[in-house]
Amino acid sequence: MISELPREYDPTIAARSHSWLASFAAASMATGEGAEEMVEDMPNIGKKIIHEHEEIAEKFALILYVLGSVSIVGFYFNLTNNIKSKITTYAAILISIVGVYFAQKTGTTGGEIRHTEIRSTPSNTSVIETNNEDNED
Repeated sequence: MISELPREYDPTIAARSHSWLASFAAASMATGEGAEEMVEDMPNIGKKIIHEHEEIAEKFALILYVLGSVSIVGFYFNLTNNIKSKITTYAAILISIVGVYFAQKTGTTGGEIRHTEIRSTPSNTSVIETNNEDNED
């Protein structure tokens, strides 16, 4: 059974913030191609790691688009005092939790593009070790 939300709960705040998140996701996806062009020719940055970041970022953006849509629907349900307003609120919370996971994965893979020391694949670290051995001579 779904319990009552606190009286001071304002669903319009969540709906507005989630809609902004969806807008920022669209802006991030629009600028991602330009950023890819800048870094793909840099040393120690392969197309595979960029592609991995791009794939996770696309999933994250999709989740934010769904979250924004659910929030707008929930906002409408709250304005009309529809019975489904609580369900959409809980759906938005669940989607937000999934979104946090993908935000972390997107940030980590984005950081791995430029920060080779945090990469987990041994093939990328061998390039760094080889470069360090050359410098010692």
